[in-house]
Amino acid sequence: MRYKYVGNKAPERDFCRQMMRASKVYRKEDILAMEAQGINRSHGHDGQPYSIWLYKGGVSCHHKWERRTYVSTLKNASIGSPKTSQISTNKARKFGYRPTNEKEVSMKPKDMPYDGHHPEWIAKNT
Repeated sequence: MRYKYVGNKAPERDFCRQMMRASKVYRKEDILAMEAQGINRSHGHDGQPYSIWLYKGGVSCHHKWERRTYVSTLKNASIGSPKTSQISTNKARKFGYRPTNEKEVSMKPKDMPYDGHHPEWIAKNT
């Protein structure tokens, strides 16, 4: 399984512009490593940890992670290999895989409750 950063094609934030321009697919562990490295750290609330995995470009962001599932006839084939193809989540389930994530992963923060604000911000402001 891989994830592509998708959404508004004319992003306003530097992080979102860079992610859209890169047009790459990422492993979940690569996205979590970006978080650990502090990429886009400025969007954390009052120094709180910030999750790129869940909140992408921050409050009111117009992007989300789109899951892409691939299957191959070779054990170690890369995504670009002619022996590898993208399949639907339903087809992956038929193969016995159970692809699940937190619901926020596939949601744009602008579509989340409170536009994707951090829970501590919500508690202070409601």
